[in-house]
Amino acid sequence: MSDLQHNPDDDSGEDFADGPVYDEGVRRRLSPLARMLAIAALGIAVVALGSLIWFAYSEGVRSGAEEAAPVLRADSAPVKRKPENPGGMEIPHRDKLVYDRIAPSQAQQPVERLLPPPETPVERPAARPVMPADDSAGKAGTGETASEDKTVAQSIKLAADAAIERSLAQVAQKR
Repeated sequence: MSDLQHNPDDDSGEDFADGPVYDEGVRRRLSPLARMLAIAALGIAVVALGSLIWFAYSEGVRSGAEEAAPVLRADSAPVKRKPENPGGMEIPHRDKLVYDRIAPSQAQQPVERLLPPPETPVERPAARPVMPADDSAGKAGTGETASEDKTVAQSIKLAADAAIERSLAQVAQKR
């Protein structure tokens, strides 16, 4: 019986649908003559492939050496030369105003400004008033001269408010 056939009398429970049943003890080996022929065929294939590669390479080298790259040289004639008629070529109908007759409104339109005008510099705010040097200057912030501290704070606040109002007025004028 061959290895792939199912024996119907076999009660081992194995079904043919599970796959073919192989006999582990049977191994097929090539005969020595077949093995030598396979090795010889493989050797011939390797030698043929190597010969083909060598032939293609040697033909490429030979054709590259025979067909050298061309040498490009500049033309000996001058590139620019003076015209025979230095007055220029006569162009007919230069005095015709065809384009103005087709669309006269396009010629009179002003150029559109895409960017706003450049900004003008803003005046710097006035410097803080300098306090007169006296004995109470060293006591500022200690609580001994609270009325003077309040007066200084109010004058600074008023100066800052005035500077802010001037800046806002200048920005509003620009718009």
